[in-house]
Amino acid sequence: MNTEEEQLFKKLANFREKFAKDSQHPDYKGMWEVLIKGIYSDDAHFIYELLQNAEDVKATSVKFILKSDGLYFIHNGTIHFNVTEPDTLKDISMFARWQI
Repeated sequence: MNTEEEQLFKKLANFREKFAKDSQHPDYKGMWEVLIKGIYSDDAHFIYELLQNAEDVKATSVKFILKSDGLYFIHNGTIHFNVTEPDTLKDISMFARWQI
């Protein structure tokens, strides 16, 4: 990543971290459960999503690390992504686009 992409990536990470913290507010109690259970009937479906994402970028090896501060997922995918300015996008899923 070049310097501009690193700055944009940090901005994206900060945005998502703030969103994650904000969504823990008591006013949103149960929101995640309803949202996620509405999309995924299996509680562990996110594992399949992570593996699919790794496969999409041609990973041949993955690793899950569980620590007190979170679950880390590492892979050796070879397809890199480019980062787009988050403020210019309407769809937050497009903050990082895969580059093939």
